[in-house]
Amino acid sequence: MRLLITMNMASAQGFAVHQITVDHPAETLEDFLEEINDFEFIMAHQYYRVKQPDGEVVWKDRGGIIINTAHIGKVQRFIEFENRDNSYDESYGHPETIGSHSGGPRTEIRKRRGVL
Repeated sequence: MRLLITMNMASAQGFAVHQITVDHPAETLEDFLEEINDFEFIMAHQYYRVKQPDGEVVWKDRGGIIINTAHIGKVQRFIEFENRDNSYDESYGHPETIGSHSGGPRTEIRKRRGVL
């Protein structure tokens, strides 16, 4: 099954999170969930989506990858969209320009309440 995994760790470009596209032998998301709950590290096969100069999109095989499951933030089945203009397609967008946060250190996920 091809999966899009959002990792809660900095990307090579310095963004707070990054996404990887992998193939994994799990047949369902539930099977994949079982595996990431059972093992600290899992093995998958990574692919990069590359747009050719003529506009054709091809998948570049990046080989095996070992993933630390403690850093997985979100997993979803990868869906190939024909229409690249879909503004709701996070994996093809530019998340660094969405919202008020444009980089730098990550803020606290849950704000701590002070004394009431």
